[in-house]
Amino acid sequence: MSFNWIKITERAREGIKIINSINHDVFCTVLDYVHKNMSPEEEDHDERENALEELEKLVGVPRPDFLLLIKTLSYILKRTSTFVIKPTKLQSELREKLKLNNDKVDVIIKLWIKNTKPILDNLQIDTNKGGNDLCDIAWKLKVQISSHCQQKEKTSLAVLQLRTTNGVPVDLEMNHEELVSLYNQLEFIQNELDLLRSKER
Repeated sequence: MSFNWIKITERAREGIKIINSINHDVFCTVLDYVHKNMSPEEEDHDERENALEELEKLVGVPRPDFLLLIKTLSYILKRTSTFVIKPTKLQSELREKLKLNNDKVDVIIKLWIKNTKPILDNLQIDTNKGGNDLCDIAWKLKVQISSHCQQKEKTSLAVLQLRTTNGVPVDLEMNHEELVSLYNQLEFIQNELDLLRSKER
């Protein structure tokens, strides 16, 4: 089954055009900034604002375009972090559905693999040790405050912690849309399991 993992609006299309227009080195710098600020650590507010202003100068586009660039890239990264799919499939989606240039796709894929591998390693079954099973799920809610060029935004997040038998928890942060998407995927899996169970009887 193919999941509709991302919705691309006309506004997002404009943001993607801006992404494709900047050179490789500048894009890598912007991507690094956006990725680090998806889950920002405690840091000086002025320092973050200064970093954003320097980044805007580096990109060299009008402020509305710059803000759209940051917003679009942040949205893409958040959506890719919600789904675990084959790298080749994600690569194809970024190229064909989002119409990102090949050099931009390659950089995003490398970052995605780097971030996804620890999660997959924690969830991977180790047959020599009898498996790594999910033993408990904890959750909490939090509000994340972000600031982009004097524009402050509050985002409500759900934090899920998957506790496994190997003692290494897996933490997942999701907004409302991402949580609903996860729920729909789990519901689909449950329906498939129910169907298989009915055939076994």
